[in-house]
Amino acid sequence: MVNDVSYKTLVIEDEKMARNELINALKEDGHFKVVGEAANVSQAYDLIKSTPAEVLFLDIGLPGGNAFYLLSELKKNGVDIPLTIIVTANTEYEYAKKILNEYSHEVLYILNKPFWSSWIQHCEDILDSLLAKQQAGRKIMYLDKDVFINIGSGRQSYIVNPDDIVFVKTGIKGSGKTFVTLKSNKTIECSLSLNQLIQQLPPVFFQINRFEAINLKAISLIDYSTREVFLINGQVCSIGSAFYKSFLEVTGAN
Repeated sequence: MVNDVSYKTLVIEDEKMARNELINALKEDGHFKVVGEAANVSQAYDLIKSTPAEVLFLDIGLPGGNAFYLLSELKKNGVDIPLTIIVTANTEYEYAKKILNEYSHEVLYILNKPFWSSWIQHCEDILDSLLAKQQAGRKIMYLDKDVFINIGSGRQSYIVNPDDIVFVKTGIKGSGKTFVTLKSNKTIECSLSLNQLIQQLPPVFFQINRFEAINLKAISLIDYSTREVFLINGQVCSIGSAFYKSFLEVTGAN
């Protein structure tokens, strides 16, 4: 197995041969432990109510009703519904999609008959859907926006700690892009303009001329005679005349 996840599973299917084939296939896959089976709505209701399970394979057409009726009764009576995979024939597909829409919290996947020729891929997709649903239900510790920023670069996005940024510089005039240099000397092309990026960065970033801004924490030397700043990565930047007074104030220089 790719991982050790094993889901307690119920199988509801009225055709005995089809039910046994599905049960055997789930057992062989190894990610599903079948703990109960039923052939009609009444049996299914009692089974789901009495047997704790995490996954339900539910045929759409059943004696005594159908999947929609069963799910409605379970929900109406406050019975917990396992994460559900609807099993359906081609002729019932549109109806299955309706169930998926109306029970989007419970129904994860539509398994369309005949599915054996693509069974392995279906299993992979079902497992992905189950894991994604579980992830969505977890309390996630989101990235602290005071610590990390998102730098978009075309169809990519870098998650960067501003402390790792040494220097930012505007791109070619009119391009609306900025180049971000990290402590490692790696350069990231950012889709934002310098002005837009500065608004996202913490106040420790100081624009020293029209085209460049630096991380004040990354300064290793200030040469007042040439009005140049030397950064920890070896970068040398000139401080513009209009920015010089403010630079002296923020750095505490006399």
